[in-house]
Amino acid sequence: MKSGRLFLLAALLPAAVLARSGDDYQNGAAASAAAKAYFKAVPQKLESKKISRRASAAVDEDGAYFTEDGGISIPPGAMIVFKGSGKCMDPHLPAPCCGEPMQFVDVGSLIPSKLRPMYGTLMERSAQGDPKVKANNLQHLVWALRTAGTDDPIANNLSETQIDFLDECAGKRGAFLRFHEKEKKRNAKREGRSGRGGSGRISVGGYSYDAADLRGTNATRRIEQHMTTLTEMGERSAHRTDSDFRYGEIEDELYSDITCDGGLSYTAKILNASDRRREFRAAEFAAQVGDGKIAGSRRQRVTMCPPDEIMVVMGAAQVVCDLSDECTDIDIDVPPRIRGRTQQKRNPDGGKKKDKDPRKPRSRTPSGDNPPQSEEEIPPVPNIPPIPGPKPDFDEEVTNIFCVVDGVVVRVVSLEYDAKTRKGILTVEILRGSSRKAKKYVRRNFDDLVRKQSPAKDAAKIPADAKLEIESIAINDKDLCEVKFRTEERSQ
Repeated sequence: MKSGRLFLLAALLPAAVLARSGDDYQNGAAASAAAKAYFKAVPQKLESKKISRRASAAVDEDGAYFTEDGGISIPPGAMIVFKGSGKCMDPHLPAPCCGEPMQFVDVGSLIPSKLRPMYGTLMERSAQGDPKVKANNLQHLVWALRTAGTDDPIANNLSETQIDFLDECAGKRGAFLRFHEKEKKRNAKREGRSGRGGSGRISVGGYSYDAADLRGTNATRRIEQHMTTLTEMGERSAHRTDSDFRYGEIEDELYSDITCDGGLSYTAKILNASDRRREFRAAEFAAQVGDGKIAGSRRQRVTMCPPDEIMVVMGAAQVVCDLSDECTDIDIDVPPRIRGRTQQKRNPDGGKKKDKDPRKPRSRTPSGDNPPQSEEEIPPVPNIPPIPGPKPDFDEEVTNIFCVVDGVVVRVVSLEYDAKTRKGILTVEILRGSSRKAKKYVRRNFDDLVRKQSPAKDAAKIPADAKLEIESIAINDKDLCEVKFRTEERSQ
């Protein structure tokens, strides 16, 4: 019955009315098993590229890029990683602690709908380093937007300069006060009050100060001490949260992995496992710790601004799908649109036959019907199309970059060949699997790795009728396999 009354309260009252007590905490958030499976399976050594939102470089239509409206366009199969530091959205809840798992929640449930455009502009100007944002105390402004329309002293003690700045963000003079006063009267009438509150003292965690100080020269110091108190409250009330809560699903096939780095800082990963571009706008979300169901476990929600830079990992989802198809130690229900590929198999006669329709999910054979191959039965290199991502920096396309087989994932890094000495070096990176298996795989499939998986402009230097002879294979401490070889003319 109690949960029913809370649900009815949340449905009838605006977000600002619920902000003080934290009754707008989103209890429906839960860990995503699909997100966990994807992020756990992504190899750690995939190549990444740093992209800055302040750079004047042209938009990479094949990769990830920042949009003009503060979003990030993520191509199919790619993962972005970024660090951020936000502001507290709950002036009466403890701060999150380092290592606590977080998820994205819609900021629309935390900021009144009529103030959302104002909030979005405020976050964008903060990300751009607008000096006016700092001068007007961003933390105070965020709390004011969260408690607007209530008798909370924080929203009722903004300076004239701060109110003018919020109106500037809204693009309409008087926008904030018009909403604030109207909602205060409406809420007071509903609750049978006068609607003239908002003065007095602010108390949180044993720290108390005069609300009027927020309009004077001591405002910055009061806000900083307020935040320090909330941080100490968080450290004293640290609790265990399910670590899997960090894995969330923002939208269908758009997954997140967020961890608090301490205070209001965090590290976020977002993976697009769909077959189309997805756009992520940070200002539309806040980061939340836990589902709020455990008594005393509620923490401040953290604002998100568009990051200054991101690391982009192209093809992360595709590699996971390849691994799930070829390796027995990864169990993930891969969406068929991502898995779809025209893989070919060889028959005993040496000919080739195509798989069934690649758009359909590949069913797993029950245990015992198709036992895993032994180390001595490693098959020829499968013909897997290139992973979605930036085009290679040479004219011809690479036939295949990632080779996945029997738990081994390797990638050709470079091929060097001197036509005069007829000697060369092939460098292969081991992304997954034991060095011993990878070494054996490279030795048995060396011709294919050189002629089909290497950059075409380098492979073209080697005569097509030449015989490749391996001189030595060595694996260094960086998981790079270097193969020295020579070419010989084939005997007639």
